Amino acid sequence: MPWQAKDFLADLKSSVDSNGTLVSLPAVDWLVCFVPGLEQEWWHRFAHPTHQHVFAMRPLGGRLWLLVESWKHRLSVASLDMLDALKFMRWASVGDVLRVKEHLPGRAWHTRGWSNCAVLTALLLGRRSWTWTPHGLYRRLVNEPGVSRVDMDALLREMEQLSRCTEIDTVKKMGVKQPDEATDEQTVGSNGIVEPHVRKRGTLHHWFHHR
Repeated sequence: MPWQAKDFLADLKSSVDSNGTLVSLPAVDWLVCFVPGLEQEWWHRFAHPTHQHVFAMRPLGGRLWLLVESWKHRLSVASLDMLDALKFMRWASVGDVLRVKEHLPGRAWHTRGWSNCAVLTALLLGRRSWTWTPHGLYRRLVNEPGVSRVDMDALLREMEQLSRCTEIDTVKKMGVKQPDEATDEQTVGSNGIVEPHVRKRGTLHHWFHHR
């Protein structure tokens, strides 16, 4: 190894924080979604009827969401726009959603064997959980202090309003003028574009951290 690389590596090692990482980040909240499967699997007959799969999401700001979901053959980590995030939240509304703060540096173990959706979600949250089922993880989390159930009706209403804002922004970019008449849920901007009141409230990032 060249001496320059050794010096660079030494500098990096000196920057490692108490959690063993180069960048110190605060613990964040996740929406942990326990849902029925979308496709029938042989093992569903042995699973909880509405807790057959689990994934986690959180808003990033700017109408973007981060999705972490275990698939059969890979772990999916994706940034979603509001319209795609709304699809996942509608799915989540069929099951149960918990707001959970991750543990830093965490107490989970990599040596868990079968890495299914429940195991990988527990690892994401830093939880030492010995369950291999979504329902087992749900029972583990729902009894934790500080974990709360999410009002999905309220969340979906605001996401749907913000998704309409996204559609309006798309129409603006296309140069298409909206109707002159506005409903009670809308105002007409100085440029003649109909805009929902929710635009004044910012993003779901604000909703998520202050409700």
